[in-house]
Amino acid sequence: AAGQRPVSADVAGYLLDIDEDIVEAAGIEKLTPENYERCSHDDRWAHSLAYALAERYWPGALTLILRRAAIVPDAVTSGGETVAVRAPDHAVTQALISALGAPLAATSANLSGQPAPDAPEGVLAQLDGRIDLLLDGGTCPGGMASTVLDLTIWPPAILRSGPVTAAQLSAIVPLADTPASRSG
Repeated sequence: AAGQRPVSADVAGYLLDIDEDIVEAAGIEKLTPENYERCSHDDRWAHSLAYALAERYWPGALTLILRRAAIVPDAVTSGGETVAVRAPDHAVTQALISALGAPLAATSANLSGQPAPDAPEGVLAQLDGRIDLLLDGGTCPGGMASTVLDLTIWPPAILRSGPVTAAQLSAIVPLADTPASRSG
């Protein structure tokens, strides 16, 4: 029932907490990776998993897609229902966020449908004349854009391959079978 203590599940070495009312509603006595799908009607599993992934891969090249919380302004999501979150492992970006004293809301540095640039020159090739400022932090560490993992669906899906590989992620959580999940 609502308000009871959380139930813990050990998923690939990560302790994830889910409220008992979710478990009871799904008719589950013990949480396992196999029966997580039955809990997917509630996003709390995604937030628990997001914390576990963030603890392991942040700061770093992993972007997580989550359902947007009410506190996230429309301007950040263009009114959409999801938000991409990431803690970058780049000294320039970390310094900017620290100086702002708040999270930084930013779009990708590429046009929709175009490849994600890994260097300032690639950004300018796509966005010159469309942006007021380019903060040059050099080439992306690892030479590629972040891995994007969609936690709004079960099983989670890799939307873009990157430095955090499908093999690394699938050791923690089952992944949807997508071209990106098969590429690394």
